[in-house]
Amino acid sequence: MSPLRKLGIGAEAGFTLVELLVVMFIVGVVFTAFGVVISTTVRHAAVVTNESVTQHEVRSALDQMTQDLREATVASTSATSPFVTSSGVMSPTSITFYAPDDTFTTSDPTDYHLREISYQLTGGNLQRSSNVSSNLAGPPWTIPPLGNWVTLLDGINNSAAFTYYDGSNPPQLTTNPAAVRSVVVSVSAAIPGTTLTYSYSDTATLRETPPS
Repeated sequence: MSPLRKLGIGAEAGFTLVELLVVMFIVGVVFTAFGVVISTTVRHAAVVTNESVTQHEVRSALDQMTQDLREATVASTSATSPFVTSSGVMSPTSITFYAPDDTFTTSDPTDYHLREISYQLTGGNLQRSSNVSSNLAGPPWTIPPLGNWVTLLDGINNSAAFTYYDGSNPPQLTTNPAAVRSVVVSVSAAIPGTTLTYSYSDTATLRETPPS
């Protein structure tokens, strides 16, 4: 045997065509599986992010509304309800009521203005509008027309958001504005990019006496 043959020089070496095809197939399968895992992870992360954002938006909107409702008060000592009930405003899809202005403090009662606050559920949107009386200290109140509607939450699936209860034990449903002692606010919001919804509700207990 020649020295060149002993050293392997001149001998055939490398992969056959079949071996190359098998390796390429295996590499392709591995990369495809890796791509599927990455894609699924990205989609899942997006769903989790969208769900978290939706939950935050829903809770923020309902927190603001329940805070407003907990401050609801009658417009005068002769009034029996804080609600504005003309044109069926106190309904499952809309609610309008009076509340003290944010700047009111018990240490400075002469700076008392009255707010008119309205919420409505329309076209899948929870919206808010409000205005403040131009006079202060007491009725009769002069309140300009409500301003522009601000959308607090969109993508709402439920057709009714507001449920009214009286002060009995246990509370009973009521349509009598003077009997309302609590309002349950419920929404079911779609999570973007999914077929999922996030449902949340909160209860606001109303004050029963006008401010002193």
